[in-house]
Amino acid sequence: MPLDDPVEALLTADRLPPRERDRTCERLAQTLIDSGTVPAWNVPADGADRAVGVCADMYWRRRHLAVPSVTTARECAEWVWRQVHPAAREAVCERWALGYAFITRDTVDSASDLADTTAALVTTADTPFLPYFCLLYHCGKLRANFTSYELLLVLDQSPLAVAAAAYTTAPVITALRAFAAFLTGDDAAALGHLDTAWNHPARTRAAIDICLHGIWAARHSPRHGPLLRDRAAQAVATHPDDAVFHARLAAGLRLVGAHEAALDAIDRALRLLPARGARSSHNLLQDQLLRERELIVTGHTLTASISGQQPSPDGELAGLIHRYQVFLAVIVIVGIAAVCTAGGGALLLTAGELSLPKRMVGAFSLILSAGMLVSLFLVRNRMLHTDHKGEPEDD
Repeated sequence: MPLDDPVEALLTADRLPPRERDRTCERLAQTLIDSGTVPAWNVPADGADRAVGVCADMYWRRRHLAVPSVTTARECAEWVWRQVHPAAREAVCERWALGYAFITRDTVDSASDLADTTAALVTTADTPFLPYFCLLYHCGKLRANFTSYELLLVLDQSPLAVAAAAYTTAPVITALRAFAAFLTGDDAAALGHLDTAWNHPARTRAAIDICLHGIWAARHSPRHGPLLRDRAAQAVATHPDDAVFHARLAAGLRLVGAHEAALDAIDRALRLLPARGARSSHNLLQDQLLRERELIVTGHTLTASISGQQPSPDGELAGLIHRYQVFLAVIVIVGIAAVCTAGGGALLLTAGELSLPKRMVGAFSLILSAGMLVSLFLVRNRMLHTDHKGEPEDD
């Protein structure tokens, strides 16, 4: 794509469907990379999700993938500070820094590299926004790699955090503290940071995401399932089209055993997941959602299997009583039949010596014995067709 007038090309791209717009932005971003040109346009207050913001994001994504270091993050922070409108700057900072951290999480800056960059920032940066962007980028990698103790150390004691001191009470930073505390098992600290970040009037989408991620990643106790379910439900209420929040709600519902509702939530998350932006990020998130769906289906199947095959203690007791009653009935019937057979047979054997009424009594005894044997056969069949709860099966 020629670079004669990239702004005009981006304005034209805004009139295209989202996928076509993204393809146009990708081509322009790659052209900028190939020519060694930095985007020269500004991103207005409402421009983060327009072509000017999308293309700049794709450009800096490629820069970070090529050189995944805090030095690249600093250059990006300088561009955001100069080119992005102040009203959009915070949202762009959080989205880009944390997003680039996730896709470059396999390369974490060493302590010496971090110290060198921080020293340069302290002496040359005109604003704490620059170290703040770099802090989010570095902490985002630690979060993605679940290195909780190092994350706490960077947030509490690193020179980078000191240089970004003006931002260290931001909800997203507090949310990162909650995330790290959840992973270390310090529930008291985690819940305190969670409530602080969650109830902050300037709470951002990134802060909500990190809070839910921390609850999800925690060393689970019985309270974490309901906590994740309730907080994710609140997040979905304020961000109804956010696929990630619906996925967290699905996980929370799964943890409390509400598998039907969890399946509805994860299916909605998959429908909401936009097939746009960087394909690698989209595919990775889709794989995560599909794995969550597999967990829900497996849990649902297992729960149904257990509830359908293993009777309750009350059911076992009822079945035992039923079988005992059948056993007693069989004993009584067999005894009566034996007596009737013996008595009736004896009377018939001596039929020539007995009067007609006595011979009739003998014949009646044998008939009664035969009837009882038939009853015994029916009782046996009844017992064999009775389920484990003592209830007869439906035909």
